[in-house]
Amino acid sequence: MCSGVSAKQSDSTQQILINAAHSLTSQDKEITTLTGNVRIDQGTMHLDGDKAVGNFDQDNALEHAVLTGRPAHMRQQMDDGSWVHGQANTIDYTVADSTVVLTGDAVVIHEGQGETHAAKITYNSNSGQMEANSGSGGPVHMVLQPTKKAAPAKKPAAASSAATAPAQPATSAPAKPASAAPALDLSLHPAAASSTH
Repeated sequence: MCSGVSAKQSDSTQQILINAAHSLTSQDKEITTLTGNVRIDQGTMHLDGDKAVGNFDQDNALEHAVLTGRPAHMRQQMDDGSWVHGQANTIDYTVADSTVVLTGDAVVIHEGQGETHAAKITYNSNSGQMEANSGSGGPVHMVLQPTKKAAPAKKPAAASSAATAPAQPATSAPAKPASAAPALDLSLHPAAASSTH
């Protein structure tokens, strides 16, 4: 499923902020284990969980992080102002290609568009594309919000009556003006479609 909306382009240029109750860094300083209310923020991209293992490059920049929780969470704002929210037992975030892989009871909700439930969901914030896999945990479940369509404009009743009415002889009584048709409520309120694959 592709949302067609990308995340805020400014996020990738923002600094990454990491908070946790405790951190343990390896001797080569490339791997850091974070525990206790872990939070990772970059612009509008937010990740949180009970534990995270982060890989850092030689310049101490975060390259990759794996968060676990009950569940772990993510959210990010799109260019159109809407938000994407996700949660799963494990969230795997790769900074360079803006990819988030949610595994284990994964749920991704795009406000105003719909939601996806699956064993594993891969979300790319650059393209807005999502790929869902059921694995052995059951089918992929999607709930899509219908797009609201504007009602077509109605032609004035008087104008159409005048065009089709036959000519009246001069001696007959004046024809009554055609009354306007009552207004119809054409607004649609369909229930959210649900499909199971």
